[in-house]
Amino acid sequence: MKPFKWKHIAAVVKNLIASREKLRLKFSEQPNSDVSVLATNSRDKAFMEKVVSIIEERIIDPQLSVEELSRDMAMSRSNLHKKLKSLSGYVPNELIKLVRLKHAARLLQAGGHTVTEVAYMTGFSSPSYFSKCFLQQFKVTPKEYADNKTKPGAQDVEDLIKKG
Repeated sequence: MKPFKWKHIAAVVKNLIASREKLRLKFSEQPNSDVSVLATNSRDKAFMEKVVSIIEERIIDPQLSVEELSRDMAMSRSNLHKKLKSLSGYVPNELIKLVRLKHAARLLQAGGHTVTEVAYMTGFSSPSYFSKCFLQQFKVTPKEYADNKTKPGAQDVEDLIKKG
């Protein structure tokens, strides 16, 4: 309402930006967080869920590209890039890698597969690159993550990640 104070508007905008960044970090740093934390409305949530479902359908394919994803979403590459960047803070290649890593974390958590098997099952062509990406994203190696999640009574990996 009028008159308004610029300091108040600046504070509101700053808080909105900070909360979006917190949501983005929560989604990216916690292996079990869902894509719904990124969406602020139902249309954005449906869009993000569709993108993630397309990536997960083709998770084993190391050749999955932004062009194929944009074709499956019936969008141009540049529009997909803008939309994903605005909603998630990630460009399409980063989001594809992040979805692969989150899927890998679920597979490691379930147990029954080696780190190498999980790397190939999630579309990584090199287990060493997979381990490097996993460590960079979740601040814990895939082996440590798998060992920690399969031990009875082990501390939660989210706590381990937060401790750094």
